[in-house]
Amino acid sequence: MSENGKRFSETLDDERFTKVPRLSDSADRLGISVRQKLQSLIESWAISEGEIDDRAISELGEFSSKDALEILQQFESAADIKNVRNKSAYLQGVMTRHRLNSGRRLDRLVDDRLEKLFRITKIKRSDFDGRAYDELAALSPHAAIRAIERFQSKVSDDVRNLSAFFTSIIRKEDPVGNARRLDGLRWPRDGHGGYRDRHEPQDHRDYRDERPYTRERRALRHDSYDRSDHDRDSRSLQYSASTSHAHTVESKPLALTSALGGQTFLSTPSGQQILILNPGSTQQGGQSLNIEQLSQMLVAAQPQRIPQLSTQQAHGRVSYGVQQAQLGVRTDEFHDLSKFAEFVSPSAAKKLQVLWDQGNRLVSLLDDRSWELLADLPAPEALLVIEETSANISRLKNVNAFFMEKAGDYLPRRIREALPSSRRVRDEPRASRMMPMRNASPSPVRHPSSSRRSGESRYDGHGIDRGIDALPPRLQERAIKAIVKHRPLLDEGMFDEGVVGYLKRLSLEESLDVFDELIHADLSSVRNMPAYLMGMIKRRKRAHR
Repeated sequence: MSENGKRFSETLDDERFTKVPRLSDSADRLGISVRQKLQSLIESWAISEGEIDDRAISELGEFSSKDALEILQQFESAADIKNVRNKSAYLQGVMTRHRLNSGRRLDRLVDDRLEKLFRITKIKRSDFDGRAYDELAALSPHAAIRAIERFQSKVSDDVRNLSAFFTSIIRKEDPVGNARRLDGLRWPRDGHGGYRDRHEPQDHRDYRDERPYTRERRALRHDSYDRSDHDRDSRSLQYSASTSHAHTVESKPLALTSALGGQTFLSTPSGQQILILNPGSTQQGGQSLNIEQLSQMLVAAQPQRIPQLSTQQAHGRVSYGVQQAQLGVRTDEFHDLSKFAEFVSPSAAKKLQVLWDQGNRLVSLLDDRSWELLADLPAPEALLVIEETSANISRLKNVNAFFMEKAGDYLPRRIREALPSSRRVRDEPRASRMMPMRNASPSPVRHPSSSRRSGESRYDGHGIDRGIDALPPRLQERAIKAIVKHRPLLDEGMFDEGVVGYLKRLSLEESLDVFDELIHADLSSVRNMPAYLMGMIKRRKRAHR
């Protein structure tokens, strides 16, 4: 017995009970049931105080009470939680898996691109937390793939928090705010993070006046293409056919300045000053100014909204905005899909709209590269490409790759002109025919040779064939087809003088065989593309010898 009359075991139990750790202040944001569950884990000595850091508790607070209890249940049901060294990281892993299993699903193309990232790098799926996957799922598929590619090009061993770095890149792809941060979701959500099927009863009052294919809806509904979606959402809304797309001019503020005598002048953006009489005052030879007259003067002082075309986007193209509207295209929506939409031929634009109204979602799946090629295609070829792509859309894994391949078959030379290197030369003024070629440019720039074996250097003058322009027409078409399929991994600048020179030494059949192999090759892991091309060429050369 001890001095106070208690047994030694009872005293030990009392001391042990008084030393039971409690939750930190960061757990105040948790629900009552979640705090009780977490406290029970501490009291059962499954975890001790400090093993679950504030970051893990803060992330746990982002879940609902039901989900948080399920996460703690999975955390507790581990084989031997007491032997886990980093319990905080283990809890975060459980939360990440819970987000992936019950949160918004990634698009199939985005998930495939993520798997490719994990396969060719040392990054693991568990390196990204659930918030990063939520941010990625809120983007459209094309924006999400761009974010993954940008992350892969910028990540290095110096990055300590891969998840935070990835999240920052994702948010740069969606500066306006993704689907979780919009003021209101336009499409009713289901319990699995997706969107409800059209055949379920819905309340159409929330989105009956929404545009059928605006950019915001692409971020919410058109993230992926499903075969069953072919016959959905075929309702057509009423829009004015005469509506045309206009680029607004940024208006300058109207300045009010006071003068002597209590008079007020209104300074317009053009520099004009309008005298505004104070209430009850008069002007010699005139009348007092009432509110209605002042409103008319303010409206007249505002700058006009004049349609303007960006020369950087036009590149010699013709804007068909007026013709599209006259043909019945809803240009206010159609031009929001891409900066190249206004350059698409009116018949092709009308065809895309008709397909949309019939339930074919091709127009919402095209990226800017496909739009640019569509803008370069004449009307007959554009209609053929649209018809062929829309007919096979239900079985296509990559709609844009198929679209660009078909467009490249119909218009190979214009695609080459649309590339940046050729476009720069095309926009420069032409030299006179009587002027010698070496004097065509006042200061020609010589670039060092891209290949160590090519003795000549690249000459950036006018009219000189260089790169794939020096190849025969059939090889040029195959090269453009390979560029279109593998862009941005492959571009025209990778066909330097060394590669082109060795290609010209091969026979036509051998050169065509090189391009066939290049078109069907997987270039995702190729780091030095010119060296890779030289290796393909030299294999044919050794076999020829």
